Amino acid sequence: MVQLRLGSCFCLALTCYEVIVVSLANGQPATPASLVAPSDLRIVKKDFGVILSWDSNITEEMEIYSVKYILKYKFDRTKEVIERVSEKKKMIRLNLHSGFHAKVKTQLFLKETDDIIKESQWAEFTYRAPPVYIQNLSCIIYNLFNLNCSWDIKTEAPEDAQYFFSFWHSSTEFQCQLYLTNAKLKNIGCHMKEVYFNPAYPIKLNITVRELYNSSKYHSYYKKFQPQRLEKLNPPINVSVSLESRSVKVNWKPPPTIGSAKRNCFIYQVKITDLEPTDVSEEEYVHPVYDPTKQYIFQVRARKTECVRNKIWSEWTEPIVINEDLSGALPVAHARTEAPGHTDAEHPPCQEEVAVAVWKLATPESYHSVGHQLGVGKATVGAVVMEVVHALNTMLLQRVIQVRDLEAAITGFTAMGFANCFRALNGTHIPIRTLDHSRGRYINCRSYHSMVLQAMVDSQGCFQNVYVG
Repeated sequence: MVQLRLGSCFCLALTCYEVIVVSLANGQPATPASLVAPSDLRIVKKDFGVILSWDSNITEEMEIYSVKYILKYKFDRTKEVIERVSEKKKMIRLNLHSGFHAKVKTQLFLKETDDIIKESQWAEFTYRAPPVYIQNLSCIIYNLFNLNCSWDIKTEAPEDAQYFFSFWHSSTEFQCQLYLTNAKLKNIGCHMKEVYFNPAYPIKLNITVRELYNSSKYHSYYKKFQPQRLEKLNPPINVSVSLESRSVKVNWKPPPTIGSAKRNCFIYQVKITDLEPTDVSEEEYVHPVYDPTKQYIFQVRARKTECVRNKIWSEWTEPIVINEDLSGALPVAHARTEAPGHTDAEHPPCQEEVAVAVWKLATPESYHSVGHQLGVGKATVGAVVMEVVHALNTMLLQRVIQVRDLEAAITGFTAMGFANCFRALNGTHIPIRTLDHSRGRYINCRSYHSMVLQAMVDSQGCFQNVYVG
């Protein structure tokens, strides 16, 4: 049995509709006769985007149903976003987009079910934001407390505009500490150091483009990140290599991180000589040794995967080399277990001899202590150190520093008040932008990316040697 009940009339755009609500004999409501599309789509600007809202045009007779809205919106040159929302509004983050096209429709459901009873036509809306003058914004957190951000300036940007960077985090506003500039002295990046990042709070970036000859005219762009998604981990720590039953076992520990440090948060890759990296979820890897005469070079890197979506790999650890006798491991070079027989000073020393010499020259340890740690006798250590130093003096010294008249050089500096000096040396750090895969190679003692410019002059101020690297 079907029961009919006449509903009330309502008007929209001078057209009256009569809604007839139909009830079945079992008490379930039947399909309403009509459902008008949402209307009066509008936006309210917010710092990080806009709030798009609309009127639903739902009548009292329709309130017996569950009401939801299908929202679709698309920025230029991006995929369309589709969402089902319960409220008559949606926050849309613009990021660096200059507007969007949206459309929304209403759906009616039987309560406590997912059965669609009726849906309306689409209502459409286009929003054009102020022009966006920057693109390719990217940020990275490294060494736990440092943040680097960079951006490109579009060709249509005003010539007299300058770009200013700041961000909010944990209820604190941070202004840029060091800007990176291009050839036109426009700010294209910012370096921040000694900032404590709380993983529970987002980083809210703000880049303001201000026209210098009209300070009242400016545009601000906003973007929000979770710190963990920007973090580039340091390489794994405490890496060790051991030999077990004709196989090589590599162990390590995860690096410190600003987020969760649970074991399942990390994924690792192990690279062995020229082989493709192997994905590893544990903190160890066992590699079978099929060729006992082969040299193996091991490196490990890490990133987060389970606790947070992060695609940034750390740098590789320093190479650990197992040489042909498989007797042990040492970073960069492995020391011999027997006294080296190479004594020809006309040829450069081999890697093992360099490792022994560098260890002794870089530490206050005795010959006996160095020899004990590297598996050689103390007499061998002494001989190797002298051999390496002699080779450096003989083969490299004249390529680096040349003094044609040492006495004249010293006299010139003595007259200036600097006794026993023949050259003046100084350097500076030039901030640079780096590629993602090589950022760790350019971190200086001041915790930002740079190239070193070093210059040497004589007492007349003439350059004698210049080095960049």
